[in-house]
Amino acid sequence: MMMPKVIQRGLLAPFLALNVCFKLHLKELNKKLDSVLENSNAFSSTKWETLLTTHRATVEMLTLTNAHVIEGFQTSLQVKKEALSVLRFGIQKGNVDPHTSFSERILRLQNDLATENKIMDALVEQTQKTKVLQ
Repeated sequence: MMMPKVIQRGLLAPFLALNVCFKLHLKELNKKLDSVLENSNAFSSTKWETLLTTHRATVEMLTLTNAHVIEGFQTSLQVKKEALSVLRFGIQKGNVDPHTSFSERILRLQNDLATENKIMDALVEQTQKTKVLQ
C-alpha cells in the first residue's frame, strides 16, 4: 500500500528511515553470509561465532532503536490526542455558549416585556381612575 508523501514525511518518517537502515543492514549481512557460505571451508568456528555475535548485536541494537522510536511515536500521538480533545471540548463549549447566551437574552427580553406590560396596565388603570374622577 502506497502512503501519501505527507504521511511519509510527517508521522512515519522515523519508521521509514529505520526501515531503510534495517534493509540495508540485512542486505549487507546477507552478502557476508553468502560469501561465508561459499567459502565455508575457509572459515573457522571462531569466525562463524564472531559473525553471528555481530549479527545478533546489530539486530538487538535495531530492535532497541525501533522500540525507542515507537515509544516516542506513541507519546507524540498521545499528546496530539489530548490537544485534539481539548480543542474539541472548546469547540463544543463555543457552540453551546452562543446558544445559551441567545436563550438568556430572549428570557431577559421576555421578563422586560412582562414588566413593561405590568407598568402599562398600571398606567392604564391610573388613567381610567383619573378620567373617572374628572
